[in-house]
Amino acid sequence: MKKLVLLLVLATMASTNEINLANAAPNHNFKSLALLAGGDKGDIEVITGGKAMYLPDLLSTGKITILDFYAPWCGPCRALSPKLEKFVKANPKVALKKLDIVNWSSGLFKQISDKYGAQSIPFVLIFDDSGKLLGRVIGNDIVTIKVIVTENV
Repeated sequence: MKKLVLLLVLATMASTNEINLANAAPNHNFKSLALLAGGDKGDIEVITGGKAMYLPDLLSTGKITILDFYAPWCGPCRALSPKLEKFVKANPKVALKKLDIVNWSSGLFKQISDKYGAQSIPFVLIFDDSGKLLGRVIGNDIVTIKVIVTENV
């Protein structure tokens, strides 16, 4: 019983991105545990911390990937977020990675500013299933995001 409770706690933490069990124990399949804990969010992942990272590692294999750069304190970001999530949940060939920039001086924001010209958030990058950049969207513009994705699915 203690093992089951521990596994459910770990699976819940993994499903809310508090820990990454895939890296902690690469030989175990925790996805089913996350499902048991009620934590499956489909192809939506939230990445916090604001650290610069190698963005190609975030892309989902065989799917269009939307990288949404946001901050919890950003009003337009909070408005865009549920629209993006609804769109991704309705489209099995699309994945969403939500990256919290934390603040304007974070390594992540400096990275996307230098490489992709980001000057504000929300800032969205859309990549095809092979990693090619399909488009950039600035602001709360779900219509443009949908157009870019649907033209490339």
